[in-house]
Amino acid sequence: MERTCEVCLGQDFIFLFRLDHVPGSYSQCRRCGLVRVDETRAYDYTAEEYIETLGRQAMSADRLHQWTIKRIEQHHVPGTMVEVGCSTGTQLAVAKKHGWRVLGFDVNPDCPPIAWHLHRVEVRCENFLELQERSIADVILMSQLIDLVPDPRPFLQRSLHMLKLGGLVVLTAVNWNFAAPFAWMAAHLRTPIPTMDHFGREHVRLYSPRTMHVLAEQLGWRVRAIYDNPTDYVGHRGIFSARKLVGNAGRLVALATRQRHLIGMNMLVILEPLTPAG
Repeated sequence: MERTCEVCLGQDFIFLFRLDHVPGSYSQCRRCGLVRVDETRAYDYTAEEYIETLGRQAMSADRLHQWTIKRIEQHHVPGTMVEVGCSTGTQLAVAKKHGWRVLGFDVNPDCPPIAWHLHRVEVRCENFLELQERSIADVILMSQLIDLVPDPRPFLQRSLHMLKLGGLVVLTAVNWNFAAPFAWMAAHLRTPIPTMDHFGREHVRLYSPRTMHVLAEQLGWRVRAIYDNPTDYVGHRGIFSARKLVGNAGRLVALATRQRHLIGMNMLVILEPLTPAG
């Protein structure tokens, strides 16, 4: 069956591997490096257990949220921040404390009342792609979103219309560069894939910094910056824990190569449109 890459629109894919614990086989676009799951997956983001998981993560992610907001503020002064897929608004609450006006969107109907009760943050249970508002945001934030949807293009196109002049889009996603060595060993040496977010049931597309650059170029955006996202900031990690050591190693490589080689588990990408929306 002929497949078209959602990033570069190429049709040259190579098979990578198949996993036993998740449905679908993994293949990679030769042109831009996008990794995709070839079978459609259905994940219920309104399930009660999903909200419980988000709640536990939110309780231990304050340092990571602080890091994210500070990185954004290196590129834009506080204004209006819109977060797509904001869950219970924990990250928006941190932005609010930094002086941002905030608004969130999430498909789970339980999120708006929880966000308001806990943080006094407005969250709307609406489909972001169907919104009609224009020029309302200085920054649009999508944390761990584009790797959960088959096609990122509609989200960036809708964002373009919602941004004010000089606005930015900020994406966080798992980094394929981190998972690629494990994938190579699985494909060629038949070694088992370790448990990691990259190969969870929710992720249907996997990006590398290279793929992000191609996506931006295809849609008329520019990558202003890409950072290793320090996931070892989540929770309480000992100084010699595996997550801490991996996080430090990734940041050292990024620093030594002036951000040209990012091997951390996750990445934060800041995009700006080359032309404003018409």
